[in-house]
Amino acid sequence: DPTFIKCMRYFLTTYLPIVRKRSDNTVNNYKDAIKLYIQWLKEEKKKPLESICANDFIQENVVSFLNWLKVNRECCATTINQRLSHIKSFCRYLINTHPEYLPIVGEVLNIGDYVDERKENFVWLTIEQMNMLLNLPDRTKRTGLRDFFFLSLIYDSGCRESEILNLK
Repeated sequence: DPTFIKCMRYFLTTYLPIVRKRSDNTVNNYKDAIKLYIQWLKEEKKKPLESICANDFIQENVVSFLNWLKVNRECCATTINQRLSHIKSFCRYLINTHPEYLPIVGEVLNIGDYVDERKENFVWLTIEQMNMLLNLPDRTKRTGLRDFFFLSLIYDSGCRESEILNLK
């Protein structure tokens, strides 16, 4: 399906980075999710690469793919939900740009997120504990000042370590 392949290419190379102004890391995450799904189609569904089309982005396949992530790759709920989110975004894009794909990929949008059991056992730091952590670096030394700044920036911004390291 040449239209489908053009849509996928445009979504990943133009729509996400240019139209939606997503970061390189975000675009790479989308690419990884879609590549992994295509790899799953090739290996588990025995689908040749050249025959992959919109008909492969159906609810039944995506649910099986998510289960495969959980069982075979032992992914946690947050990883599975992120992959699902990226696939849903692509399906939403397909529907918005080519409404004829709605009957095919529309049901993917109804797939619910996996529940993250780790949230029940998650322990948040208290204000006192966070202050203690921020006061650990020896700010009289250059490396201690650097570490304090890094910890403070992560804490104040809510960014991940990789996002901070990619700042220019």
